[in-house]
Amino acid sequence: SEAPSKVNQVPVLIDIEFSNEVSTIEISDFHLNNAVVSSIQKMNATDFRVALVPKSQGVFSAQMKEETVLDVNNLEVESSNAIEFVLDITPPVIREVTSQVVGDALLFTVTFSEEVFGVDTIDFELSGVSAKDVAIETISALSENRFQLRLTNQFSEATSIALNLKSSSDIKDTAGNNVILS
Repeated sequence: SEAPSKVNQVPVLIDIEFSNEVSTIEISDFHLNNAVVSSIQKMNATDFRVALVPKSQGVFSAQMKEETVLDVNNLEVESSNAIEFVLDITPPVIREVTSQVVGDALLFTVTFSEEVFGVDTIDFELSGVSAKDVAIETISALSENRFQLRLTNQFSEATSIALNLKSSSDIKDTAGNNVILS
């Protein structure tokens, strides 16, 4: 089975297409889980748009019931597959930043609260006494939520360097929520 689509805005619009003309569908024609139908719009003879609103964050779904909708020939419309979504309105945050010296490299490991994408060197900036003497050389994904940044080796052991997330960062979670500065 397919993983539910993550969304971060409501209502979620679902387009329903019937093979034959259907005069109407009603809210009672749906099995709903953690959701309500806020509107049903008839687009044309065979297509409808349903606005689905979750009752709470997490998984919500809708499925057309069997034998409740009739087409214009008075034939029962078959039930549909259940369509599932996950409402995720919680933005990712940085949970932890650690640093270590390995050989001639300074490594920062950044751990986010959840899976993120769009992480690259331009999302971060350095501050501190020796920040002008170093640069972020590379970034590597250690997992879906952990990344390691390697700094150039132009630093001394007495260096004071901090890694900061830029306010212009475009890092997002899988639902499209922007990372927040913490």
